[in-house]
Amino acid sequence: MIWLAVQYKEQSWIIMSDLERELQEMEAQYEKEFGDGSDDEDELEEQETKGIKDKLMRLKKLNLLICTALLVTK
Repeated sequence: MIWLAVQYKEQSWIIMSDLERELQEMEAQYEKEFGDGSDDEDELEEQETKGIKDKLMRLKKLNLLICTALLVTK
């Protein structure tokens, strides 16, 4: 009876190992099809940085226009 329990655990381990291998194969396939995602994070960060720089540039231009308008009205 104890031997059956040991045999069952080994079979369970083999099944988990097979599932893990299948999962890794699926992940590899999806990485080939869609990329690994690391580029997406870098690209998103670059877009956010560009967006912030664009907003800062617009604010500087607006500030310059306001200062110029205030000087002209004096």
